[in-house]
Amino acid sequence: MTLEIEAPAQTQLIDTVQDRMFDEVGTPEYDPHGKLHHKNVKKIGDALAKRADFSLLERLALRVGFGLHDIVRSPSQNASSAALDELKSSKIVRTLLDQINQSGELETTEEIREGVEYAVAHHGKPPWDSSQRDVEQKTFKEKASEIAFIPDKVEQMDPISVLVRRSRFVPGERLDDEKGDLSDFGFRFEDMEDRLRVFVFESVIRLTHITPESIYPKDLRELFKPLFMKQRALVMSVAKAAGFETLEAIAKAIIETNNTNPDSEAYNKNLLRARKIVYPENVEEYAQLIKQKSGLSNEGLMQVSEDMKLSAKDAVLYLSKTWRREDLDAVINEWEPEGEYGKMLKQEARKYISGEWADQIARQILQQAA
Repeated sequence: MTLEIEAPAQTQLIDTVQDRMFDEVGTPEYDPHGKLHHKNVKKIGDALAKRADFSLLERLALRVGFGLHDIVRSPSQNASSAALDELKSSKIVRTLLDQINQSGELETTEEIREGVEYAVAHHGKPPWDSSQRDVEQKTFKEKASEIAFIPDKVEQMDPISVLVRRSRFVPGERLDDEKGDLSDFGFRFEDMEDRLRVFVFESVIRLTHITPESIYPKDLRELFKPLFMKQRALVMSVAKAAGFETLEAIAKAIIETNNTNPDSEAYNKNLLRARKIVYPENVEEYAQLIKQKSGLSNEGLMQVSEDMKLSAKDAVLYLSKTWRREDLDAVINEWEPEGEYGKMLKQEARKYISGEWADQIARQILQQAA
């Protein structure tokens, strides 16, 4: 049973206020960090919270956090920018929680409000290390941090959400927007190969360092395994389209691509150092780490079919080219993929923007817990 059924009045209040806040800041619904993303995170997050036996009041408070966790988002992945965005978003969440507590519309304890605020401020990084991830958390703050981290990252597992959101945000906004950070690394939006390459680099960095399959609690790893398998197939298809034949070639490019803007805080740093990511500087060793952590492989690259390569290329270039268009539904409908893999991606993309994708993930989470 969802919150819409269990607590309809409070749920409607939260959702209405959040929609108005996004309208006020001018974030389009289909922006990579807009309403659609937050609606999906709310659905998946509440399923995880219910599965973890959070109380109804705690779930409602978490919904406030889920629904605004990325309301402040810069077109950059520099470490300081991302952390500042999360902190600003958490303050907005805390303000709303305080307001609806004081009005009596959703009365919560200080522990709950503080826990949700903390969880939003730290949702970009896993709240546990490898020795803690399968241990039952004790405090609300600890449990809230885990719950806030996972649903946001589920959208970075599924190949369709990765394709749609990452294409529009990385080779789209981060490369084409005047405030984006990727042009500082020498990439150009007009260069179609550069758009493919930055998609690959971001995907490899996330699969290896930020959200590798191994960081999730054991019971969820089994649930998410099929998503990771399909995502790896997509990433390797784009990599082949970008001209990469081996992991060594990808590793070398990531290590050797430096920021050339003297005015940037990441000046003279590569894509990893700009995000304060520790890595082996030897190309072969880094390629081995990529294989070990991400599950990508030279064998997988060799097995990419011509249809998958061309379909993935078409998809990333089309979705990044149209990143400024707010009507994602129309963008998907007007997309004319040529290959069979591309036609499948389009069909799945329709499920993503309709919300059907998030509904399915939420059902699977609850079914696993039953």
